[in-house]
Amino acid sequence: MNSNLPGPRANLTLLEVFSGELRRLCEGSPERFWRLSVQLCAATDEFVAMCGARGVGKVGGSSDSYYPKALTKLRSLASDSRWRVREAVAMSLQGLIVDRRVAPSDLEAWVTDGTWFEMRAVAAAAPEEGFLFLREIAGRADPDVVWICGQNLKKNRLRSKFPKEVATIERILGKGA
Repeated sequence: MNSNLPGPRANLTLLEVFSGELRRLCEGSPERFWRLSVQLCAATDEFVAMCGARGVGKVGGSSDSYYPKALTKLRSLASDSRWRVREAVAMSLQGLIVDRRVAPSDLEAWVTDGTWFEMRAVAAAAPEEGFLFLREIAGRADPDVVWICGQNLKKNRLRSKFPKEVATIERILGKGA
């Protein structure tokens, strides 16, 4: 299967093993692993930077004092030029939603005054909120927005887990396209 993305597929299993181990180790010394994760985010290697983004989320999920820092760092990474790093941000937000029960108000600014990439990270991380957001923007006449919505709805994980929501938004896109 070809993802049509540049370069080889990322090893998501290795990414999750790394971030899980980091989370376990972090519980005793969050500062040390925070510094490591932030350094990894700055790597030129895309996979290493993905590990850093996941690490930032794991540290934020395990430490009250690092939670606000993690949200700030993840928000800046949401607009990274590398698609896979942006995807790691969405994965980290998903983890924070599960681990910390992230309040919608913590992510509200990402949607109300954020970049398209920041909005996309929230939409990908929080399916319920994401589908509300996609429904809202799907009806816009902007062809770029319609294209972005359509591309996101092609993902098999959305189609299999949320078939009704996908069908609803596809109907809206059909009217707006």
